[in-house]
Amino acid sequence: MTTALKNMLTKLESLPAEEQNAIANLLKEELAWHKSYEKSQKKLSSLVAEPLAEYGLKSDLHTLIDKINDNKMLNAVHLIVSRFTASKGATVVLSAPEKKAIDEALKSVKEGRTNSHEKVMARMKKKYPSLVK
Repeated sequence: MTTALKNMLTKLESLPAEEQNAIANLLKEELAWHKSYEKSQKKLSSLVAEPLAEYGLKSDLHTLIDKINDNKMLNAVHLIVSRFTASKGATVVLSAPEKKAIDEALKSVKEGRTNSHEKVMARMKKKYPSLVK
């Protein structure tokens, strides 16, 4: 434990029990929020990895196609891509981790474990003042 934290705890000991409990609850909420935030960041990172890889691949394909100067080759690529996309349909298929993350988020909402945008932004501004204006 740091000296600063020890000093603060010593000062808090002189407060009435009610105020000590209130501060303890604030610290408990902050630690829970921090843990939840870290967990959500790991989930978001794993959910974003695949779409980012797909975007990179699509970008590379665009670059390669732009370099083709042969109409026969361009027609062949067009035929392959158009047949593939025509058979694909408009249904979005979620991966198991994506579905699980959405289900967990919906469960949290149903259980009332939500925060208003204002509350989240206030916390973010306090915690990361250089990132939130």
